[in-house]
Amino acid sequence: MRRIVPLLLTLLTHLACGPPPAPKAAPSGTAAPMVDVSVAPPTPNDPSTSPDATSPTPGDPAPAIEPEGGDIQPKGKGPQSTGGFPFPEAMGWEKQKFQTYPSTAAGVSQGYSFLSVAGHATVYLYDAGLPNIPEDVTSPVVSEQFGRSHAAVVDAGTRGQYKQVTVRGQRLVRVGHQSMHHAHYEIVTHDGHKLGSDLYLFTHRGEFLKIRVSYDERMTKAASVGIEKLLEALVGATARPNRA
Repeated sequence: MRRIVPLLLTLLTHLACGPPPAPKAAPSGTAAPMVDVSVAPPTPNDPSTSPDATSPTPGDPAPAIEPEGGDIQPKGKGPQSTGGFPFPEAMGWEKQKFQTYPSTAAGVSQGYSFLSVAGHATVYLYDAGLPNIPEDVTSPVVSEQFGRSHAAVVDAGTRGQYKQVTVRGQRLVRVGHQSMHHAHYEIVTHDGHKLGSDLYLFTHRGEFLKIRVSYDERMTKAASVGIEKLLEALVGATARPNRA
């Protein structure tokens, strides 16, 4: 009897209170949330997962912008017109890759490196498919070509090639006897490194001479001296006879 009484009391209590509430089901049409704790989610800007993991290092150049109009067929000029320019040696600079493009519209390019400032330059000689390119750098033809090249550099930031491209200055400059367009940029890579970058453009015997230079921004003062040497060498070369 002593054993039966407690059992009866427990049964009566259960009937009075009802069964414990069942867990709420997920709304119809949706699955209950699941959390996978076996793998932590990647943190933002994690180099191992970010698409920016291959961003340039401080010593890498801003990729040189190839001449616009590279698919335009040249008008009345043979391939020797771009192959004959005597790309010069320049103090502090070492020649790198020389490249010939399919037509004189895109022309040729000569690479240079300036190791002391992690600097790189690419010099382009091309005609953009234009039959008449004036020597006057303030002419509409030359000014428009500079504008297109300038826009291509700025667009590299808009397209996400870099984190940011800031224009720091734009003007006409003179090196020796030669006037030329110049624009200066600050480029921030996706990993936070800052590059100084410059664009120069003038003409030589009916073709455009475009110079793209990039370097570690911390070495701006030394890079400026090196760029001056490169420009002086290029301007001096324009006074020499073509090899062709």
